[in-house]
Amino acid sequence: PSDVNADWTHWAGVVGLGVIPTAIAQALYMFLIARTSATFLSLTGYAIPVVSAVLGWIFFRETQSWHALIAFALILGGVWLARRGGGVKTG
Repeated sequence: PSDVNADWTHWAGVVGLGVIPTAIAQALYMFLIARTSATFLSLTGYAIPVVSAVLGWIFFRETQSWHALIAFALILGGVWLARRGGGVKTG
C-alpha cells in the first residue's frame, strides 16, 4: 500500500491538466494542418525553444546567455531559409 492520499480533486487536476491542454493543442494542430502545409508545421517545432525563452524573459525576467541568443538566431534563420526555398529544380 502507498502512503499517498489523493482525493478526487487531485485526480481531477491530473486528468484536467493532461486531457484539456492536449485536446486544445490537438484541435489547434488539426486546424492549422487544414490551412497550412505539413512542412510549415514541422518547422514550427524548431521555434518552440525560442518562444519559450522569450516568454520566460517577458513573464519571469529570465536571462539568456549569448550562446542561447546565437542558437536562437540560427534556429530562426534556418526556419526562414527553409520557408523561402522554392523547391528543388530538376532537369
